[in-house]
Parts: sequence; C-alpha cells; structure tokens
Amino acid sequence: MPRRRHRPPPTLLTTLDTLTTTPPPAPLPETQFIARVLENTGKHLYRVESPNGLELLVELPKMYRSVVWVRRNRFVLVDTEGFGGGEGGKVGGEIKVVVRGEKGWMGMGYWQVFIFS
Repeated sequence: MPRRRHRPPPTLLTTLDTLTTTPPPAPLPETQFIARVLENTGKHLYRVESPNGLELLVELPKMYRSVVWVRRNRFVLVDTEGFGGGEGGKVGGEIKVVVRGEKGWMGMGYWQVFIFS
C-alpha cells in the first residue's frame, strides 16, 4: 500500500510564499541588488555574483533555513546593510527574496543582464 503524502503545515507554506512570491520593489535601495547564485557553500551560506562581477558570501535568514533551498544560477535579492562587505570569506549580505517569475522582475529598471559563461 503506497504511503500517503502529507501536506506541509500552513505556517511553513506562508513562510515560503513570503520569501519567494514577493513582488519587485519599485525603487531598489542603495544597499540591495539582484545577484546570481553561484553555489551553496554549506548550511545556510551561498556564494553569489553581483551585477558588477563581485563575488559575495550571503546568508539565508533564520526563519527560512531548512525551509528553502536555492539552486545554482537562480536569482536572489541581496541586502548588504549592516554587513562589513564580505572581505576574507566573511558574510557580506543577507538574502531577502528568492526571485521567482523573472519576467515581472525584468521589467524593472534595476535588473542587470547576466551573461552565463
């Protein structure tokens, strides 16, 4: 007899929706930018590439850990406010939104073109 799949609890679904379906903000603050995920470096840390080619180590907020997994070459909105810049392999920002539905985001003026190598 096949096992029955259970639906995740509603609080988990709400948390996931707020991280992934947030609409793009109209003006993007100075400390935020859209980045491409290069790799998962372990636990809740991700190495991302900014539009100007700078690689940065960012973390996933506590409430989304073990709930959301971000794949390589996906886009995220990164906030660097309150972080030291990420020198020496230290955390340089925090993921605010995992971008889903890139078409809505691409219509905004701050979307940068990433060239995949």
